[in-house]
Amino acid sequence: MFSAWDTINRNRRMEARYRTRLPASVSVVESGIAESRWPSILGYTRDVSRDGMALVIPTSRLGCYELGQGDHRLRIFLAISAEVRVGMIVRLVHCGVFSEDEAEAGYLIGVKIEELGPEDRLLYDEFIASLH
Repeated sequence: MFSAWDTINRNRRMEARYRTRLPASVSVVESGIAESRWPSILGYTRDVSRDGMALVIPTSRLGCYELGQGDHRLRIFLAISAEVRVGMIVRLVHCGVFSEDEAEAGYLIGVKIEELGPEDRLLYDEFIASLH
């Protein structure tokens, strides 16, 4: 029989999370449709880790997709500096209402990074290392 602590420890994230606010573009990956036509919105990160992140977005609907329902892959572009943008494909693992205060109302999504090109991985890892 498992204790509550076993459940908590089993669900803990492996990578450290760092609170940071970066501008982000979020798009739903649609097979068979040109990437330039994927529905997208702007949001920002709440925290990041080597393998995932939490983002705040203004709505849970992207085009005809409701992020709170179904399994979704997303394309995210993060502006890690004024000159550097990193692109990645992620898997949506959480979507819920976010309202720490009225100015920040929206939706909080949690994502796991699935695809990150070698150059983008290097840039992203350097950014994460700079947060220590």
